[in-house]
Amino acid sequence: MDAAIDALLLDVGLGAQFRNRFSHELSGGQLQRAAIARALATQPKVLFADEAASKLDVSVRAQILNLLKRLRAIHNLTIIFVTHDLHVARFLCDWIAIMYFGKLLEVGPTKQIYADPKHPYTQELLSRLDKGRKTKASTRDIYNPLRDDTRACRYMGRYLHAMEVCAGVHPDIRQTGPDHRTACYLFEDAP
Repeated sequence: MDAAIDALLLDVGLGAQFRNRFSHELSGGQLQRAAIARALATQPKVLFADEAASKLDVSVRAQILNLLKRLRAIHNLTIIFVTHDLHVARFLCDWIAIMYFGKLLEVGPTKQIYADPKHPYTQELLSRLDKGRKTKASTRDIYNPLRDDTRACRYMGRYLHAMEVCAGVHPDIRQTGPDHRTACYLFEDAP
């Protein structure tokens, strides 16, 4: 058992000397590495990482992201990586799913989403990364589930060119390119 623990610790960049340490004796990056080792102990096929690098300083964040990338390859892992950091998503993810207030708005290969974002919300998000990119999105009204009709499109109040149909029901996701899907009435007649 000790050998397996030592191997896991070594795999995440910690040594056997960390086996008996308490959490208050570890730095933020070491805590994150220990958490990853613990998650790998069951030899999962899928690893769920929710904001796994968000509270780390820049240099440690880069180390953890590179570690996750390496572990994904070594262990043939699928990593579901939840983040609000679009730079991190672009670096780590092969596929991206964009959500807004619990609704899936766009999903596809990372390169395709960044090269040709379809949904107005995705366009707005990516325009924040690249100030030169034009966007049709607006920062008007943010969806409020306590006030707004939960059937309507969640993004309707922020989009300047919302259509009447948007107020009725949130659109189904539809194909808008090879492996690219978008939930928006702008693409109702998409192939």
